[in-house]
Amino acid sequence: MTAAGIEAFLTVCECKSFSLAAERLFISQSSMSTKIKTLETELGYPLFLRKKGSHAVVLTQEGHAFYGLAVQYRQIVEQMFALRPQQKQQKLRVGSINSIGTHLMGAVYDAFMHQYPHIALEAQDMDTDLAYHHIENGSTDLAFTTGYRFSGKVTAQKAFSEPMVFVCSSRSNYPEVVGPSCLQIKNEVLVDWSMPFVQWRMQTFPHQEAPRIQLAIMSQLPFFLRQPDSWGIVPVSVARALLESGGIEQRRMDLAPPDRITYCLSSTEAHKNEAVALFLRCLQDSLRELEPDGLQISM
Repeated sequence: MTAAGIEAFLTVCECKSFSLAAERLFISQSSMSTKIKTLETELGYPLFLRKKGSHAVVLTQEGHAFYGLAVQYRQIVEQMFALRPQQKQQKLRVGSINSIGTHLMGAVYDAFMHQYPHIALEAQDMDTDLAYHHIENGSTDLAFTTGYRFSGKVTAQKAFSEPMVFVCSSRSNYPEVVGPSCLQIKNEVLVDWSMPFVQWRMQTFPHQEAPRIQLAIMSQLPFFLRQPDSWGIVPVSVARALLESGGIEQRRMDLAPPDRITYCLSSTEAHKNEAVALFLRCLQDSLRELEPDGLQISM
């Protein structure tokens, strides 16, 4: 039974809504439902009454009893951390490229802050070159990027890989299985997800027609993909968030884009940093929710 599962349960009770609780914890509604179902499976009894067509949050008899224990658990954890000797607060600096930070790290940051409130977290946005530079000069403890290069001062470890999937506007008529012949580049919403993806795309679509738009700011991606006939190829972690935002659908592909690989960058001394190990544990817990979608954890 994880602390994250208990915290998810308490947040649903406090918000009286699965969707509002998911927003507070910076996770998708499906991830929130998965956390609750996992907790119920571990406990061996349901916590919420589920009625078809009803969105009301109603606790079962066991859920009411468990709520009191969960509140006590949260208080005990807080008291445990309060026993720590007064000392200079630990700090963890985590950087990531925009696409990873926008669609993956929010939930990880939230879980880390809830579980380890004694560690100050600094979230940094950076490109691959800056990520290596910051690790080399010691201004960042961990960084996540899709670019790999050799550096004697940086340990670059494969963190996870995820399949690329096809998404399109709900206001389009793409077939259930799409191939290059039915795709027009003028309707593409393009993101350079990784160098292997860029190379694959150039080979698959060799003509020079410009895409509808090329993006580097992930927060704008849903807007452009909702435009009529828009389409794009995105990592599965991004696709999950897009589908839940509405107005966007997923199709199977008669294509074979390379998986996007994300690397974890750290200094050679990072293994001595307790906060680094704790953060990576939170990251692994979050990534496991995407394993059914084909994501593979390598750490």
